[in-house]
Amino acid sequence: MRYFRYDGPTIGTSDLQRCYAILSAEEQKRLQQAHRLQKLGTCVFWLVFLAVFAGLMLLIHLIIPKEDGVFGAIMYGLGHVAWAIIMLILSAILGAVAATPLWTKVASHEKTLRRRLLSQACQSLRSFYQFQEPFLVTKCYCSSDRRFDRHDICLFTVDGKLRLTANLHYGFFDPARDLGCYEFDPEELSLCNDEYKSRAALKLQAGETTFLLGQRAKSFIQKTDH
Repeated sequence: MRYFRYDGPTIGTSDLQRCYAILSAEEQKRLQQAHRLQKLGTCVFWLVFLAVFAGLMLLIHLIIPKEDGVFGAIMYGLGHVAWAIIMLILSAILGAVAATPLWTKVASHEKTLRRRLLSQACQSLRSFYQFQEPFLVTKCYCSSDRRFDRHDICLFTVDGKLRLTANLHYGFFDPARDLGCYEFDPEELSLCNDEYKSRAALKLQAGETTFLLGQRAKSFIQKTDH
């Protein structure tokens, strides 16, 4: 087993801002369009919501005549309250259905941009740790190395040896989130089933170093050992 950590230049917040600044003019245009679509989607939601609700409330006034007497007035009022509640829910659903195509475009576009920038931010780390497929992203619940506690981690192999790093697949901007890399020879690894807060887990151990990982890690490690 060995542990090593990247100590070269990293991309921080200022670099991230520069990445945004140098996006192509077309990307900037699409980003601005995405924000406009988000506002348009919100307007569509409220327009549909108010129009449907007002129309349905008017409809009940037209089709249900007002009853005479105290009992009739009470039933009439209760009926209107129940109808209003149902129509509020229905109007909100229809408004959301009408606005969702616009909201979805915004979410999809911004997610794509974020992934691209995250990928750029971690490119030097991926190269240094030789991150490659196949890989597995799983949870590290706790470890003898406390820096890895409650972090998502990546498992992958290089030259037949298992490597364990921070989540390089999704990436990150903060250099402090680079936890370094553990490399294990297959013959020094010990795997056994365990639990973490009533969840099935895998205990990976090499000497005094231990990691309590998500249960999916077991099949991945066993598969890559062959």
